[in-house]
Amino acid sequence: MTQVQKILMTTLVIVVVAGIFITLTRSYGQTETALFYIGLPAILAIGLILSKRSEKPMPRTMKGITLGILLSGPLLQEGFICMLMAAPIFYAVGALVAWAIGKQDAKQKNQLKTFTPFVVLMLMSLEGTHPNLTFPRETIITVSKVVNLSTEQLANNLNQPVKYGKDASLFLKLFPFPEITQHSGTQVGDQQTMHFVYRRHFVSDRNVHEGDIVFEVTERDETHIKSKVVSDTSYLSTYMVWQTSEVSWLAINNQSSRVTWKIKYQRKLDPAWYFGPLQQFVTEMAAETLIDSVVASSTGIPAVTAIPAGHFSLSEMNLGLRMDSPLQGNDKKTADKALHRHTRRAPYPQGTFPAVIVIPAKAGIHQ
Repeated sequence: MTQVQKILMTTLVIVVVAGIFITLTRSYGQTETALFYIGLPAILAIGLILSKRSEKPMPRTMKGITLGILLSGPLLQEGFICMLMAAPIFYAVGALVAWAIGKQDAKQKNQLKTFTPFVVLMLMSLEGTHPNLTFPRETIITVSKVVNLSTEQLANNLNQPVKYGKDASLFLKLFPFPEITQHSGTQVGDQQTMHFVYRRHFVSDRNVHEGDIVFEVTERDETHIKSKVVSDTSYLSTYMVWQTSEVSWLAINNQSSRVTWKIKYQRKLDPAWYFGPLQQFVTEMAAETLIDSVVASSTGIPAVTAIPAGHFSLSEMNLGLRMDSPLQGNDKKTADKALHRHTRRAPYPQGTFPAVIVIPAKAGIHQ
């Protein structure tokens, strides 16, 4: 048998074994447990290392796992989010296995130490396979921000459909945001439907998952709205069970308020030590984006401050001029460019100067 034939045969055996493992875990509903996310990379790493003992274990394992993650898209129809979330734990488990086998190959005197990682991985892979082997799944995250809107403006914004995710971070935009929002109001019993379209591979409309999250208002007063999820068919339900969403606001003065968004959910993926902090981090970012989206719905830009047109300077913008009267000529062009840079769009129609201009608070405007 030639070297090429040996490589092909070894690859085929690894693929078949991994395929059987994936099929079994899917059949028994274990693809959300640590058995899948720890067991699969361990099997891949052991197979890759044993197939070519002449090559160092670590680089061979890393290359093989990278290839496996890339092939999971076309072969298993997994989306980019799944590959992104699974990659760190796959590499970590593979590296641990490669290190242990490398120590064994080096003929360490204490062979017990070389087998310890395998025993640890075997025990860790049992998490989530049985209720008694599961850590608490319920999580509550709370995010607060001070925004430059009155409580009346906030209540008005929350009472209408909001375009979510427009100003989300690049990382958060990897996850699906609602493309259509249907809103019947914010009184008890009213419902809001968010329609999600998840394009697994981004580049085409093939392999698309569409679904809705339906919220129903359960509590409502002058300072807060609480809703529960009555149904969830979105792709997010693959990772978590969204239970409640609660937003509250408190006036700081006539033009600013503190907004607090609380989200309660249940983690579906194991192990908890990996997916727990990861989901909490992403959910906190999403809650912050929810606040920004509500604020932006009234002005089109996040976190803004309204300032009277007269008697203040733009010194921190380094413009060196005062707006005691309508600007004209080059001065107005200079202000337009500065305001456009900070707001991403001109704050007032061409050739006009309103009584109030809107600029970001971070621009450093002083009376």
